[in-house]
Amino acid sequence: MALGKLYASRLSNLYLTASVRCQANRVSLLHSQSTSDDSPQTADITVGATVLFSLTTSGSDKPHTVSATVEKAFTPFTCSQALFAKLNPPYVLIADLPQSMILKLFDRRFVEYPSYGSNWDKPWSPEVEESLRCAVLQLEARTLQDIPNVALDSFLPDEAVGWEDWQIQKFIWNVGLNRWNLECQVYQRLKSLQEVGIPRFYGKVEVHRPDAASREPILSRVIGMAIEYIDGLPLTALEVGRNITKPDAHHMSKSLLDIVRSFRRHGVVHGDIAARNILIRRSDNAPFLIDFGQSELQTKESDEEWTEYVRSNVEIQATRDIFADDWKMYSPTPGAIGGPHFLRGYKDMNRFLERMDPTYREAHYERVTPEGRGFETRVDRDGNEVEYEYLRWRLKDGVRSTEDDR
Repeated sequence: MALGKLYASRLSNLYLTASVRCQANRVSLLHSQSTSDDSPQTADITVGATVLFSLTTSGSDKPHTVSATVEKAFTPFTCSQALFAKLNPPYVLIADLPQSMILKLFDRRFVEYPSYGSNWDKPWSPEVEESLRCAVLQLEARTLQDIPNVALDSFLPDEAVGWEDWQIQKFIWNVGLNRWNLECQVYQRLKSLQEVGIPRFYGKVEVHRPDAASREPILSRVIGMAIEYIDGLPLTALEVGRNITKPDAHHMSKSLLDIVRSFRRHGVVHGDIAARNILIRRSDNAPFLIDFGQSELQTKESDEEWTEYVRSNVEIQATRDIFADDWKMYSPTPGAIGGPHFLRGYKDMNRFLERMDPTYREAHYERVTPEGRGFETRVDRDGNEVEYEYLRWRLKDGVRSTEDDR
């Protein structure tokens, strides 16, 4: 992929995301109720509902049938539905599979694209589903023309003017399928970071619909994934000095920056760095990044093209901005220890650093013992004596400034 296409893909992805909103007043999902054959049925989802699904773990092509009870639904839903679920006995004999996990499902019935035109405002309904069912049958019989081969990385809203209900549903399915495949690939590529910066990825999930009128996946299944449940708080729930100490906050922010940097080395751009996508584990204040649905992967790009692209990407700065805006924790810049003033020397910078929060200063800077008295006397153009102050602080070895991430 050429570098220009990478930029175009990124901008289009942002547009698609901005256009998606949840139908919060309609919470419906595939799950099983107590039926004689334990087959999945369509019903309203509530705490205590049972989901019967197939799980295909990483490195395996053999699916396992798994039953789990929904303990909590994380709302509002966006492009996917996140459910906290616990496995039901008899437990599947899969190594290292815990009893609790997050099921992230991509159900097209939960999303709409209202800004694409008035016909996109229509929410999902049984009538919309019937329109799709009839269209799928006609497509199978080759008596109906399929939707255009839309390039998801360059889709524009005017391309969908006049689309029928079934066409919109199929487009939404294609977007969900694309993001599902992408997110699964990201977790595989970032396998070495699982449990230390991102949740563990347990495998791909499919919820099947035996009552579907067609075996076509768009009608017969809901796709998703099983990932680790992080017992933690969103970054937005933490306040320095109230429920997290300054030292812990500084350590956590540094760890998160290292995680985002490591994404680059693995050929991954997260695509949606925001406080809502950062969880802080309760047990040790370790940060975790979630939601890779807008990620980008280095595929056909050369290392040079990818390096140029990530240098122009704002992810590192976006991470720094989160802590600067919310926690008033500012990243060091090379200008913080700039060149001396020709008369005052480093006096202004020394005073700035001496007034800085001690915890932050000690994490990034170290004191320098100046020569002699620490200053010398100079004379300005008017003949006045001025103290030229020597440098008293410098960045510690190993501290990365904003320029180091460019």
